[in-house]
Amino acid sequence: MRRIETFTRNLCWIDVFETRRFGGKMHRLFGPRDVGELIAGSMITGPAARVQLFASIAGKPVEVQIGPNRIVPDLQLVLRGAALQSAKIGCGRRQAAAEAAEETAPGSKAAERLADAEGRASNAERAGESSRPAGAKAARRRRKRLS
Repeated sequence: MRRIETFTRNLCWIDVFETRRFGGKMHRLFGPRDVGELIAGSMITGPAARVQLFASIAGKPVEVQIGPNRIVPDLQLVLRGAALQSAKIGCGRRQAAAEAAEETAPGSKAAERLADAEGRASNAERAGESSRPAGAKAARRRRKRLS
């Protein structure tokens, strides 16, 4: 049992970047844990991590869930402009896989938000902005080594 917990824990992490499109400093946070006052512009989730982001728009609470193995280039697009307040990192391969399947199901709100964020990133690429900052390339290499 201990071996499984260690294996899952090593896969339960998120990389948080200070600015959107993987700019600024990168911090790796291991779960499970609650994170208060999170400053993040973009995020990459590990293979066993699931993240709940808590924000507010005009005083109304907003909660967004991001499943494992996700690359989120702009959290403001996913949060629809809400101010990020805190996050909760959860672990577990089976549970995370089930939640990821739910999130990416066609028609789900989370799938729509992620598709919208990815679409805007590709539109920015067509407009001439670089869609692959140096930090994103390094992050992809790290993820490839872990899988």
